[in-house]
Amino acid sequence: MISFACPNCQVLLKAPADKAGASSKCPSCKRSVIVPGGSVLPATPVQPVAQRAPIGSRSVPAQPPLRPASSCVRFLPNGQVSIHVSNVAEAKLALSELRTKKKELALAKRAAIQEQRQIRAGYTSAVRQRGSKFVGGGSIGRIARGLQTASRDATRRQLANALAPLEDRRSGIDARILALDAAIVQLQRYIQ
Repeated sequence: MISFACPNCQVLLKAPADKAGASSKCPSCKRSVIVPGGSVLPATPVQPVAQRAPIGSRSVPAQPPLRPASSCVRFLPNGQVSIHVSNVAEAKLALSELRTKKKELALAKRAAIQEQRQIRAGYTSAVRQRGSKFVGGGSIGRIARGLQTASRDATRRQLANALAPLEDRRSGIDARILALDAAIVQLQRYIQ
């Protein structure tokens, strides 16, 4: 089983290892997510075959098998990244998986930004259509302006409430991207 967090709503998800790289739907937010680990290695890694030595000499042992990248890199629910590699080849595979995950997060961030733009564009359109406040009218005018102000304040609150979860999602994605960047730098130093 592969455990990973949904890049949209951060809910912890689980999928069979053979579904790595496949697209699935998050049961919480109903958005499409890609099960991590698919493009890095096949589900069952190919074991290297020991080299045959000439008769009368010692046999050369095969290199130890590489772990799948999904077992080298774990994305924790709190946004942190846990990496366990034992050689440079595994580090390169883990680096590839981290870069892929960073691209997924960048796409999720772009989607959140686009959603925010759409909400703001709808608000701006509504503001342009509603016209100016009531002018004059003495005490009746004051009452009308008070009602208009209350209505406009309520609309602004609705806008803020609609944008807040998207802003939280963006800041969560930014934190995860920073954690990935730090992990990528560590792996690059290990490889060099």
